[in-house]
Amino acid sequence: MLMKSRALLPWLGLLLLLGSGGARAHAVLLHSIPAEGSVVGESPAWLALHFSERVSPLVLTLFGPDGEPQQLEGVAPAQQLRIALPATLAPGNWLLSWRVVSADGHPIAGALAFAVGVQTEAAVMPTTDGSHYLAIWSARVAVYLGMMLGVGGACASLWLGTGPSRPVVAALWLGAGALPLSLGLQGVDALGLPLSGLLASPGWQAAMATSYGHSIGLALPALAGAGGTLWLRRHSTAIAWLLSATVVLLFGLAFTVSGHAASAEPRWLSRPALGLHVLMAMLWLGALPPLLVALARPGADARRVLGLFSRWAPGMLAALVLSGGVLVVIQLGHWRALAWPGYSRILLLKLALVALVLVLAAWNRWRLTARVQRGEAAARLALRRLIRLELVLLVVVLGLVAAWRFTPPPRALLPTGQVQVVVADAGLRAVLTLSPGRAGPVRADIQLRDDQGRMAEARELGLLLSHDQAGIAPFRRRALPQAPGHWLLEELPLPVPGDWSVTVEVLVGDFDRIRLTGTLRLAP
Repeated sequence: MLMKSRALLPWLGLLLLLGSGGARAHAVLLHSIPAEGSVVGESPAWLALHFSERVSPLVLTLFGPDGEPQQLEGVAPAQQLRIALPATLAPGNWLLSWRVVSADGHPIAGALAFAVGVQTEAAVMPTTDGSHYLAIWSARVAVYLGMMLGVGGACASLWLGTGPSRPVVAALWLGAGALPLSLGLQGVDALGLPLSGLLASPGWQAAMATSYGHSIGLALPALAGAGGTLWLRRHSTAIAWLLSATVVLLFGLAFTVSGHAASAEPRWLSRPALGLHVLMAMLWLGALPPLLVALARPGADARRVLGLFSRWAPGMLAALVLSGGVLVVIQLGHWRALAWPGYSRILLLKLALVALVLVLAAWNRWRLTARVQRGEAAARLALRRLIRLELVLLVVVLGLVAAWRFTPPPRALLPTGQVQVVVADAGLRAVLTLSPGRAGPVRADIQLRDDQGRMAEARELGLLLSHDQAGIAPFRRRALPQAPGHWLLEELPLPVPGDWSVTVEVLVGDFDRIRLTGTLRLAP
């Protein structure tokens, strides 16, 4: 048995190696052109959304003062989603409803409101009732049950040498139905469609293009392979073992190509930790139904299976807790985030339930196992009852994990490290934003407004910067226009931290230059 277990190690090593690459962190909208709530003097030729990472556009809808929708196309060659406008926009309020998909496979939606010339009645964007969220969550829970109990149970019954139990077979069938349904619901959510969108092809095509589609593409053969092991074990144990090792690899990869944890930085740590975590969870949860089958009848076989599982359990749970701890640290970003609503509250409830399950597991291991090995019927019955309770609690944990689909982790909501300073004079106000807000090359984003809050045009705009304490004499950099009132300066060198003197020089006429002066502080 131990020799066969060692045969799985190369596959696990390959999983951890492949899991070290891939996507970046959860996308966050940083700023837009035009700025949110701004009034531009004339119709822009294009709109732009700047994100913290690369995204892919799904649905872009523009609503005018009359409320009529226009479907737009966008391109996202880097971290900027650029949207060309088909015609000149009429004066009044406009609203862009956007839906994109980030690298972790989760759709992100929002709206950009701006006005051309003058503000009028606010544009109205249709809202959805959100009823599909329950369907998405239910399908996710069914997927987790099918993968954890079905795939895990099929592999564990082979490794433990027990017969396949009915719950394992039922879980495999549940997963076979839930995987395609979950994929379709991903497309419905991505495009903002009603549930009837499951009957049309656009949603399915959109889902397949996301990283979640890739995850389902790996999960389906893993599920089929797990079912194959139940049949092959009756004909060729060696081939069944080889197939189960392949199933383990596909299972781990399916969980490490999409999702919040899979896309967290640093990827070289988060993906291997996630792969190890889900594999240990699969082995633990999947082993419980075969263990119940073995304990249903007293005898030497029940004692053998229980002894084998007891030798596995400590190392398996240690790896589960260690990898889970790494993921918690990465996902929170800061210990204070434990007090945040949403993701953190689900995490705390999950940890409480897992701690309770660990207490039950420890009681089973140290108080009941030895008595069962001695043939005590009462201990065997008590152990079966506690294992059933473990199963119920772990199913609830899977339900909590599925709820994370709708709650971005705190690391995605932490401040992006920007520094902002507002300088004003002579009826002009400049909002200067530096990203990141620390010493080194930074990106300078400048928005220029008049005293009425409208975007102000200028012929030229530049920055004059100096650092007296560091002995850096004033130097000038010219910004590039992005849109009326919006200027950008990439790769601005600010090599030392501390207080920098900054002057925004605005050329408003041939010989009319306005200087707006202030101070900004950079972190180390």
